[in-house]
Amino acid sequence: MKNPVVIALLNFFLPGLGYIVLGREKVFGALALIGSVAGWVWSFTSVLPFEEDSTVAIIAALLTVFYAIAFAYDGYMLAKEEQLV
Repeated sequence: MKNPVVIALLNFFLPGLGYIVLGREKVFGALALIGSVAGWVWSFTSVLPFEEDSTVAIIAALLTVFYAIAFAYDGYMLAKEEQLV
């Protein structure tokens, strides 16, 4: 039995890892994790500096936070569901 809070934190900080640890939706979790890491690498090594247009940086940050919260919530609910079974 996995702790829902731990799964939520894993999915928040590394989207997809919570699914892998939980043992559910492993392919989706792996793809989400790879996509997240690739996105972070791209954003930190991008040739498009955000300093020129701070609106892009703000929108990207808000979308990233929304994405992380959605993954954390879903991971939490899946782990909670497994506790009930």
